[in-house]
Order: sequence, then structure tokens, then C-alpha cells
Amino acid sequence: MKKNVLSKEQKRVLKWSEREYDKLHKGKGFYEEREYYETLATLLKGKKAVDICCGEGYVEHFAPDVVGVDFSEEALKRAKKNGAKKLVKAVAEDLPFKDNEFEVSLSAGSLEHMVDQQAALNEMARVSKVQIVV
Repeated sequence: MKKNVLSKEQKRVLKWSEREYDKLHKGKGFYEEREYYETLATLLKGKKAVDICCGEGYVEHFAPDVVGVDFSEEALKRAKKNGAKKLVKAVAEDLPFKDNEFEVSLSAGSLEHMVDQQAALNEMARVSKVQIVV
């Protein structure tokens, strides 16, 4: 399947967003309830799975074999500290994976932040058999 192509404006917005998210992750970061991520992790355990826009790796804390993807370098640093083993720096709209490489892809609390939501959903569908968007 053909990969999605982002416009110059979308790329500009992504660069700006990356800088802003890096600032957030250098600071206090994001706090979410532990039970939320633990529940999501149970859906992925034992499966070849990818967490798109993994942030600070809360899902990966409970399911360390899940591949975490984020465009923020600072988020990925925190995810590693939280126990994530497999991390990839990429945007959701252009994932560096083969077609159907995963059984499940997850995106939790991120879709509204993507510059091209349809492209991100298309990429999730391309790289996995099952998609979970929360």
C-alpha cells in the first residue's frame, strides 16, 4: 500500500508540535491513572503490538514487549526509563513498518493531536490486522 504523503504545512505543524511536546516531556510530563494504562496493556500482552504515540511509555511499563512509537525524543527518553524495550521515533502519519507487521496497533488519547487523522488511521490499518483507538 502506498505510504501517506504530508503537505508542507502539515510537516511544519508536526515540527512545531514536536518541539512543544519535547518541552512538555522535559518538564512534568503527563500524568494519567495507572489503571487506565494497565488495562490497555492487557489487550496487547502476548501479541505482536505497536503503541502509536506512546508518550512516556505507560502502556509499555505494563507490556514491555510492545513497540512504542512517538515523534517526541523527550517522550521516548521517558518511555525508556519507564521500562519500554522497543522504541521508534516516527510520526503516526508515516510509520516505518511493513504492511501487517503487527497483530494489533493501539493509539490512546492521541488522535485529536495528529495533523492528518485519516492518514494516521490509514497507517494503523496498514501495519496491523486489528486497530484500537481510544
